[in-house]
Amino acid sequence: MTLRIPLVKNRFATLLSAYAPTLPSESEAKDSFYQSLDEALRRIPKNDKIFLLGDFNARVGQNSSIWSGVLGRHGVGQATTKLQRERVIELQYADDCALVSHNPQDLQSVLTAAVRAYSRMGLTVNTIKTEVVCQWSANIPSTPPTFTAAGEQLSVVPSFRYLGSILSEDNTIDNEVQNRIKQASAAFGRLRRRVFQNKNLHLRTKVCVYQAICITTLLYSCEAWVTYSRHIRALEQFHIRCLQRILGITWRDRVPHSEVLSKTNCRSIEATITQHQLRWLGHVVRMPSNRLPRRVLYGQLHHGRRSAGGQKKRYKDQLKTALKKCKIRPEALEDVAADRNTWRQLVQVVVGQLEPRVPPCDGFAKPGQLYLESLDDLLWGGLIEAFLRVPSQSCLEKSGPCLNPT
Repeated sequence: MTLRIPLVKNRFATLLSAYAPTLPSESEAKDSFYQSLDEALRRIPKNDKIFLLGDFNARVGQNSSIWSGVLGRHGVGQATTKLQRERVIELQYADDCALVSHNPQDLQSVLTAAVRAYSRMGLTVNTIKTEVVCQWSANIPSTPPTFTAAGEQLSVVPSFRYLGSILSEDNTIDNEVQNRIKQASAAFGRLRRRVFQNKNLHLRTKVCVYQAICITTLLYSCEAWVTYSRHIRALEQFHIRCLQRILGITWRDRVPHSEVLSKTNCRSIEATITQHQLRWLGHVVRMPSNRLPRRVLYGQLHHGRRSAGGQKKRYKDQLKTALKKCKIRPEALEDVAADRNTWRQLVQVVVGQLEPRVPPCDGFAKPGQLYLESLDDLLWGGLIEAFLRVPSQSCLEKSGPCLNPT
């Protein structure tokens, strides 16, 4: 409803009353409302004073600097005046592609469309390597559904590997943590005699090699983990056991874990995971709004409800716990994380305060920072030969600081 009221000296005031659709309404209704509102505003003369009244059924956010004089400083959360609904169908990286869907019928339709699209471009889907994992939230069928691609039936498995990580049907990282420990243990075993038990190498050199190779392999893709106490416990046990072997001590020596971390100048696995996740959170916050990771982080599922009782921890819950642990206010996250260097330094400081006995460190060896007494020690100890014998997967699975003997 629009009402134009005359004022003094040929001046008018236009009152515009509007009632927007509620948040659960369909996106078509919301788009139609804002289109009608925009057309009504364009018809108002530019010299008129406009009073926009009504209920927009949305959160206006707390960024009062953009709308100075319009919004106060007591807003809560992010502005949600306009919502967009998006359906994520495929997650493709290089020649690896993961198709997702909410039910078996939709997944079969997506598979058929993907095979048809690839065939038009002269590509063939390898049905032997194509596997299906069903992550049921409720109403688990007695017999698993069947899926076909290019006329061949696909195998339904309890888990499969995608981009180096294991995705399981129970939607947990239990298998992933065990696989990470297994690969890190293999990397540690290949370097054990020539590096970690070599008495001719300095302790700091051994620790830097351990951080650059074993810890990198152990915590690959930990930025996206949703950890429970059992995961942290298993990772910490492996971490402490490796450091004890580097120091040449056993459990019979009764050396506390805090002293082991202090002697090696290392952080605990829990603090290291928190640091990596906060760094990744800042990276996602700084992404443009059209990037998929940012949209997923700020979005929520349109369909589905959480069951009553104890709930599974979500990734957002993991991040909120990390922010609360580090005493970072979520409402100030975007402003603080806007600058990469400032956010990196802040995360390093707050994570370092979680373990006051351990000096602050990056958790990974810096490029070229090996603390070698001399290059002869490196060559004599056979470190180069041992490093070249480590599988490339354990060293290249994660982009980060690399070991550069030169």
